[in-house]
Amino acid sequence: MSAHYNHFRSAVRNGNAAQIEILINLGVATANSLLDELPPVWIAAPNGHVDVIKTLVSLGAAVDTAASTGITPVY
Repeated sequence: MSAHYNHFRSAVRNGNAAQIEILINLGVATANSLLDELPPVWIAAPNGHVDVIKTLVSLGAAVDTAASTGITPVY
């Protein structure tokens, strides 16, 4: 895993929407890249990172991907 990818993961966890947009535009990751087996929206949503979710959605993130329980990250 590259250092840039680790920056992407940290940006999602810490709610840094501006850094996420930069890293996606640089091709480090996509709005649907798996982080610890979860899409970024699944990490941002329970942490209340609304700006991150908006940024990810504007860059193509899927918000309707359900877990095995049927729950989606944004409801």
